[in-house]
Amino acid sequence: MPPSLAPLPVASADFASIRRKKHAYVDKTAYVQSLLEEEQPFMFLARPRRFGKSLLASTLERVYDRSRADLFRGLRIHESGFLREVRPHPVFKLDMSRISVASPDDVTSGLRTQINVQCQLLGLDAPAPGLPPTDSLSEVWTQLYVRQGRNPFVVLLDEYDAPITRLLGSSALSPASQQECRERLREFYSVLKSHEEYIHFAFVTGITRFAGAGLFSSLNNLVDVSTERAYDAACGFTERENRHFLDRHIARAAANCERSPEGLRQALRRQYNGYRFAPGGALVYNPVSYLRALRQLMDPRAAQYARKAGLPSPWINTGKTFFLFERMKARQRDLRDIGIGSQPAPMDAWAPFDWDNPPLEGLMLQTGFLTVKPHPQTGADTLVFPNREVAAAVQEGMLFTFLGQKSGQGTYWDECTQHIKAALEQGDSERACFHFDRLLDTLNHKALIAENSYQIALHLVCCSLNEYPTEAEAATRYGWADNAIETRNVVYVFELKLDRPLTEAVQQLKGRRYGDKYAQLGKPVVGIALAFAKRPAARLAWDLAARNYEMQAIPLPAPTYLGRSRPLRRPKSSWAQYAIG
Repeated sequence: MPPSLAPLPVASADFASIRRKKHAYVDKTAYVQSLLEEEQPFMFLARPRRFGKSLLASTLERVYDRSRADLFRGLRIHESGFLREVRPHPVFKLDMSRISVASPDDVTSGLRTQINVQCQLLGLDAPAPGLPPTDSLSEVWTQLYVRQGRNPFVVLLDEYDAPITRLLGSSALSPASQQECRERLREFYSVLKSHEEYIHFAFVTGITRFAGAGLFSSLNNLVDVSTERAYDAACGFTERENRHFLDRHIARAAANCERSPEGLRQALRRQYNGYRFAPGGALVYNPVSYLRALRQLMDPRAAQYARKAGLPSPWINTGKTFFLFERMKARQRDLRDIGIGSQPAPMDAWAPFDWDNPPLEGLMLQTGFLTVKPHPQTGADTLVFPNREVAAAVQEGMLFTFLGQKSGQGTYWDECTQHIKAALEQGDSERACFHFDRLLDTLNHKALIAENSYQIALHLVCCSLNEYPTEAEAATRYGWADNAIETRNVVYVFELKLDRPLTEAVQQLKGRRYGDKYAQLGKPVVGIALAFAKRPAARLAWDLAARNYEMQAIPLPAPTYLGRSRPLRRPKSSWAQYAIG
């Protein structure tokens, strides 16, 4: 790589290290300046995992360290002259992502370790070994305040909810032990409120808002800027920042991929962009995914592999939060309950929630599996997948949790879905059903014991067919169709049965008039009735043409208006927005 092309900081969340090594840095210091100009004692910013929160906290840490002012030379906070106005303060930093929740004692041990590390860095006396973490923190903060001549200090509480979200996914601890872990964390966080007079500024980062975590319940002056327009791009890259700071890196990657720079930008945008954190706010890229992928594409060999296998999906492989899907399964809920892309987002989706019973929609939104985007028809905020990488992560999680499939990426699953997409586009519903049946052959037989499992598989297939609006549990006037999908030329409405006669699915499609709501699209509406049996039909192992199902495609005529059959005027936008924004 030529010396003039700065390396990409794909594995560092330390501002000083990035600047000292002259790595590429997308300047976010204007947001740091804005945070400090608010002059609020306690501020909170939530963003999904691997989104640059720790780097933002590290940048704040260095702002208060006058000895490293050279790190900011050329950045916006330096050019504005604001750094000269910042009075130095000692910084007490707690990285809660390092706290183990294997047991309540591990939580206590981890908190003590965090306190002792900061004591060493700040030259403070370590607290007595037997003290509870809350008393230790109180003692250390009092000592720091007095030794600094009653100069208030800065507190950076990074990833405050990391131990809590680990508890959500833990099956090894008893409910009583989990509650004890949470209580110890809650007590620890309550020290912030009781020592408010010692603190000049406290900045807290996290993924989710837990009402009972000792922050949102006790810190009544905690200012949450997570959904404010002024901070919508405090983490992540906007398209403008992407072009300004990383344009030459994209040009290098595009040459390796034998694509035009603009063509590669469009592909990267579909794969990694699409997060929106404020109403009407900017769309941003996931920075970690984007930088990791861009670095790979700058390697000629990796770029050639990507031409065949598609763009990488680093977010999927950086700490999967499969606890989310396990909770969905335990509560007998899945993506069809959310109405992705078609139903308005809950008003309280960003609100703090109780950690014993977090709402699925809010949890998926705050952890980054969903984002908010206006519906093309109504303008109402709807929950959608931010981009293709996240949609693939959700597909993988659902496959693994519900259907016993370890991966949906780069496998026979993808090949089958492409065949299904082509068949539906060409109006060949029989061939589409054949490939859906072949796809089910790849799944764990233990998962395919209920009709719901087949419906989930069908929904995942429809969601994976990019470009096509899809709707699961499609609500109509007389009932719910299992799935509906709009291709360029035809609308398909699916009704699926297990160990029940095909005629029942056909009669349901016709009798409940599932096609009526799609008449306004001005396209033919075709109902596809599918009937599967748990016990497979007798066939030779190599007879791949044999069917394990029955199907029938029937036209669903448009309703009659004023004595004649005609479609309603087609709206400007599709009837439902596909889940990828």
